[in-house]
Amino acid sequence: MPAPKFLFVLLLFITVFHPVFSYGNSFVTYPGDTTFKGLNEDETILYNMINDMRVQNKLPVIPFSDNLSKVAYIHLNDIIESKLQENGCGLHSWSASGRWTPCCYAKDPSGIKCMKQKPRELTGYPGNGYELIYSGEDKATPADAAELWKQVSASADMILSRGKWKNFQWKAIGIGIKDNYALLWLGDKTDSKNENASKSVNPKPVTITPQAPKQDVPSSGNYFLIAASAKTPESAQKELKRIKSKGYPNAVILPSEKVYRISIGSFDTEAKAKAKKDELKDKFPGIWVYRK
Repeated sequence: MPAPKFLFVLLLFITVFHPVFSYGNSFVTYPGDTTFKGLNEDETILYNMINDMRVQNKLPVIPFSDNLSKVAYIHLNDIIESKLQENGCGLHSWSASGRWTPCCYAKDPSGIKCMKQKPRELTGYPGNGYELIYSGEDKATPADAAELWKQVSASADMILSRGKWKNFQWKAIGIGIKDNYALLWLGDKTDSKNENASKSVNPKPVTITPQAPKQDVPSSGNYFLIAASAKTPESAQKELKRIKSKGYPNAVILPSEKVYRISIGSFDTEAKAKAKKDELKDKFPGIWVYRK
């Protein structure tokens, strides 16, 4: 029997509050996660899948935010270590064990305000943060989290700025995955840290060397099997070389606005692509189907 999966959605439709206290632009140290080092492979895949969901609905890509991802990691550790949910507080709660304002989301009248201000309280992020949490009995995967958020109307509306979220134009996104949890933070302000960094980068165009016709995964349609993702052309080329060396000479890079996807083949129907995905999921954990 498949392990049950749970979704926690923060539905906030109130005006901006000022934080109870703030640490300005300084970062809060936390045991086990003192420095945010960037997204790992699963988190990059989840970031990519969330933005693909938006693009398919004719919405712009949400820029990645270091600050919101740091908040996600801090909260992941707090959820796992404090286990506040076992005391009836809910996963959007924050314990009293860190340098932040604690709150029991299910019981504290100020819980919403406490949660919204966490990006400003913990980092240099200037706006409010809104959180989605995926929880399962097994290790969280990007595919499981993205699929559940897509299927549940409350979370899909939040990601796609629909319904009660129609006036929210997301300007930043943070991702964190650890153990059984996946966290998504959406922000209503641009993360200046990432904006300034992106202006100083002049990425080189991706070049793909033609490969021999031999291949073990066909390339014949618009349904691509994405085996990995990378944030720079250089790392994408390195990953492409690694995948080709494993016996997938038909692998190619699919550049996009914010991430480089490495496809090991494509199919003319979604059913064929999903069947091959299931066949290769042990070789490529997190492999997923992208429709171009």
